[in-house]
Amino acid sequence: MLLDLYTVTVLGIYFWKKWIAPDGYLAGTVVSNEARGRSTRRILVGLDATAVNVRPGDFFFLQFEDSAAVSREWHPFSVTDDDRDTLSFTVRQRGDFTRRVGGVREGPRVRLEGPFGRFESIVRKHDEDAPLVLIGMGAGVAPLLSLMAGHHTRRRIHVLWAVRRPEDAYYRDVLAQYQLASGRRMQVTIKVGRFRRQYLDGLLPTPVLRTGAFFVVGPNPAVLATQRLLRQMGVPARRIHQERLTM
Repeated sequence: MLLDLYTVTVLGIYFWKKWIAPDGYLAGTVVSNEARGRSTRRILVGLDATAVNVRPGDFFFLQFEDSAAVSREWHPFSVTDDDRDTLSFTVRQRGDFTRRVGGVREGPRVRLEGPFGRFESIVRKHDEDAPLVLIGMGAGVAPLLSLMAGHHTRRRIHVLWAVRRPEDAYYRDVLAQYQLASGRRMQVTIKVGRFRRQYLDGLLPTPVLRTGAFFVVGPNPAVLATQRLLRQMGVPARRIHQERLTM
């Protein structure tokens, strides 16, 4: 009887939220869709209402409602900056859906479910004097950019961005702006190819390895390899946080 009661309750909540409850999604309009590098797009969505709950490092599920270029499927994309009225998303064009995103023009309506994420809550748990070490592989820099936007004037930050080709460092100008405004709190290292042990030994001093908060974002194999490398270098597991771009 208890199992039946739980089942009925869960189904009732599901049906209520799916078909009866008011639509609580954010909504907006595509105002820009520009190429960044060979296979990456930066999409700006102007919101109908301010996204008051969005935090650095968060992501949304997006549905393009009336674009002929893509289907109406929901897909997750990370917020790239800290503007709460016009959200910026970085899209790596690799899957069947994202390869068609380049055809989305200005004007289509967008529904947004979220925000979701945990990076900002993790940052707040670490001591304010602890440096943030943000390691992004390729498009994995996207959620890290919003962390930079939210913290570059208050915390020490070291950004490590690995790209495949020099032209893939398409946010070099944004990083330079944050670095200039940081008052020397922020360092930026962009490298073609994966970060190796010998390279990181010269970049990350022992105090940073012991006290820093490490955030690693990128493709699944690269994230796992970087985690192992950081552990070998002496970074405590509790100070390594990651997000794998697998969806």
